[in-house]
Amino acid sequence: MIDRFKLLKEDLKTRAGYGAASLLLLIAYLLTLYSNHQLLSKAKLVDHTNKVILHLEYISSSIKDGETAVRGYVLMKDNKFLVPFTHSRQTIDSVYELLHTETSDNPAQQMNLEILHKLIDNKYKALSFGLNEFQTNNNVFSSEMADSMAHGRLVMDSIRNTIQRMEDSESFLLIGRGFELNDQFRTLNYIIIVSLVLTVLMITYGFITYTKENNA
Repeated sequence: MIDRFKLLKEDLKTRAGYGAASLLLLIAYLLTLYSNHQLLSKAKLVDHTNKVILHLEYISSSIKDGETAVRGYVLMKDNKFLVPFTHSRQTIDSVYELLHTETSDNPAQQMNLEILHKLIDNKYKALSFGLNEFQTNNNVFSSEMADSMAHGRLVMDSIRNTIQRMEDSESFLLIGRGFELNDQFRTLNYIIIVSLVLTVLMITYGFITYTKENNA
């Protein structure tokens, strides 16, 4: 009777040990899934911020391409330079739509983007006016064209400032999201290590229990 009671007691201990170890492993597994989901979410946010900065740089580069095309046309009087000028505006409009979608969750950036769009419109109006003035005057540089170009340079300064302000805002977000990503990565590593330790302990406990039962 006493031996049967001892065996029952040992059996309960074994079951409780396995149950506790299994529960801990399940909790660790669920925490790993949650941390992995959070890690992926933070990584997507970092990638999103990098895309916004890249697209802002692309707009700045396209405007410069438009300016270069106008200068090339004025200097060389060759219509082939008007092709990249037109293409640059089309590219800017496409990238602007992407930025408008990417910053839809950020009211401050949406406001900056609207300001940027108006400045770009003014810039290309100045460039187009200069081109028309140049062509109307038989490809001769006029004072009106000089005034238009001077106005265009002021507008371009405002465009650079606006883009820089938007990039600074995104860079600030990027730093914060980078820290959050690193924290999530460390948390995930800790959970993985704890899970491995629990697995080793469970295997060790099972081996010891099995050995005791066989020797009993």
